[in-house]
Amino acid sequence: SSGINAECPLRPGAYLSGNASDCDRVAQGSENQNGKYRCVMPEESSRSYGRSINPESCAEEGGTWVMFHSYLEVIDAAENEEQCNEYIAADSRNRISWMSLRSDSENYKCVVQAPLPQCGQAPWT
Repeated sequence: SSGINAECPLRPGAYLSGNASDCDRVAQGSENQNGKYRCVMPEESSRSYGRSINPESCAEEGGTWVMFHSYLEVIDAAENEEQCNEYIAADSRNRISWMSLRSDSENYKCVVQAPLPQCGQAPWT
């Protein structure tokens, strides 16, 4: 279905800094660009996600360390990479990609990704 990803609800944002050189670091670390890892528990567990914050403790907890990719919308009408490429070619405003939504899945989707955060020098610091 189309809509905001409930598992990884990221929104475009702005970052104002006293030093504009921070912008590259902010963009590189943005979850709008990079995936976020979670400890996913087995289906028979009472919880969907574990409490772990690293792969080692996730394994000890019995979970699987999975990267979730942020997105704003799934384009359901694009059922394969070729159709997704048509959306990419027709829309220069949005970042559209053919990708899996999580690292443990071979199921690819055409998704509109969140834009990078806007970054700039704060008017005062």
